[in-house]
Amino acid sequence: MRSILLTISIFTFVLSLNACKTEHIGYSGLGKVPIYLPLAALDDIGSQAPQAVEQSGPIYLIGDFFFMIENRKGIHVYDISDDEQENSLVFIKIPAVTDFTIDGNFLYADSWRDLVTIDISDIYNVVLVSRIEDVFDPFLYPQLYNGPFECVDESQGAVVGWENQELENVYCRTIN
Repeated sequence: MRSILLTISIFTFVLSLNACKTEHIGYSGLGKVPIYLPLAALDDIGSQAPQAVEQSGPIYLIGDFFFMIENRKGIHVYDISDDEQENSLVFIKIPAVTDFTIDGNFLYADSWRDLVTIDISDIYNVVLVSRIEDVFDPFLYPQLYNGPFECVDESQGAVVGWENQELENVYCRTIN
């Protein structure tokens, strides 16, 4: 449990290093808009067939298993016991995930604002064990982007991505 709290502390510190600024800039033109997922859909956690990697994130290696985040969607699990070929085993769907750790048979991950605990003892049939709400402050701006964006409206749900779109009179922008 101590290692989990340390991981959460480090993760929270890293989140605080990113910068975002809201100004009354009244910008119109090309920028980013959030893609929302209803909060009720955050509990849709489970094992699925392997999927193609689109936007990878943090990784975790334990024994012959390689875990890799699909940013804001879930975690790819590979068997790497064969040096010649990786074997994609399963995709663990975890909406709005950006980071995770593993301790024994349990995977701990963020899911928007919440900390979820998932039993991975049967990797093909994972089970959501618990959800502790309001543990994290999620990114409310597009990462690795410098420019105007539509401010997040959390009443619309969890942000699971960003897309380019024509903006009209927006007040948020990222800064360096």
